[in-house]
Amino acid sequence: MKWGIIGAILVGLIIGGAIGIGVTHGSNGDVKTTVSVMDEKKTSLSEVYQGETVYIQIKVINNGNTAYPLSNHAPVFAYAKIYELDIDGKHLVDSVKYETKFVMWHVVSLQPNSNYTTYLQWTVPSNVTGIVEIDAWAGSSPIGTTTVDAVSKEPSGYDNEFVFIETDDALYTAGDTVHITIINMGAQPALFGSGFEIVNDENKVIASKLWRHMIELQPGESVDYNWTIPNDIQEGWYYLYDFANDYYTLIYIL
Repeated sequence: MKWGIIGAILVGLIIGGAIGIGVTHGSNGDVKTTVSVMDEKKTSLSEVYQGETVYIQIKVINNGNTAYPLSNHAPVFAYAKIYELDIDGKHLVDSVKYETKFVMWHVVSLQPNSNYTTYLQWTVPSNVTGIVEIDAWAGSSPIGTTTVDAVSKEPSGYDNEFVFIETDDALYTAGDTVHITIINMGAQPALFGSGFEIVNDENKVIASKLWRHMIELQPGESVDYNWTIPNDIQEGWYYLYDFANDYYTLIYIL
């Protein structure tokens, strides 16, 4: 877990002279926080690699007609919590923050129609795989949320290109159990994160079952999983992915 910050860009901020006014993390209907994951060139990322250092952009926007008290000191502290998402919910796996020992005790106010942007530096842990949720905020701003896909870099000597995911049928009903097989049809060993992910036709993750260990499949070897379809699931097409590559298989649920 790496703590750090690259810098902060303040736009439209006024630092007042009042001292001792407490500002706590909260919410405001006219203030929102957006969160993005970026590379060193500040290009947005939807996928990150284990061990890679990226930047979490936290942007606080005041759309209201009055000033918003962002912090009672400068510089403004910033925080992010990182969660793995799976079929059982979300689990905290990492956190980053920006806090300094020495501060100036002045009220930092975010004026109407202005914004404050800061960047946290985050090194993706080696045991994080799959869909990751990042909740972040600066000072008293509301929490902003984004998601990225954390993947492992393929070590030399492995080839994941010909890893395919299959199911025992193409048509299911709610309550059925889907039998999933992931097989290496290539000529080289494959190494990838264990588990599977299911996405609906609106690109929403329905289930993400993953474990914090790697699967190594020799040519022709396979691994099996089961997924019981929830009774309240909507009818439609569903895409099943493994964590080896971008290939998928498609099923229809009645």
